[in-house]
Amino acid sequence: MASCKVINPIPGQLRMKRGKLKTYVNEALGEIGNRMVTEIDRNLSGRVLHFRSGRLWSSWRDPRVTNGTASWKLTLGSDAPYARIHEFGGRTGAGHRTVIPQRPYLRRASLKLWPVIQRRLKQVLFQITRWT
Repeated sequence: MASCKVINPIPGQLRMKRGKLKTYVNEALGEIGNRMVTEIDRNLSGRVLHFRSGRLWSSWRDPRVTNGTASWKLTLGSDAPYARIHEFGGRTGAGHRTVIPQRPYLRRASLKLWPVIQRRLKQVLFQITRWT
């Protein structure tokens, strides 16, 4: 699973706007998660990995946004047992003799979308600062 955590320091003057703040951040993280899944789909459909059975591609779950008391968390993930080995590479098989090279589909999507992620979170911060 991959996750992106956004700290939520709510100063006293914003406490009354907390519901609106949660809405803005949840929407932003949901949009970011959907864009990440789209980019990961592109990477898994031939750009980084060759498409064979489609198991890894279809195993990506919808992004989930959870709220803690002082943070938000965006979680993306695959339940395919070999998702991690394709992302990071490593040894597998009997006696760990087979070497699988890295094929970073998740990290590649994160790096490509990093400017978009920053821009979207800055928009949320701008909205918040307009309230004070």
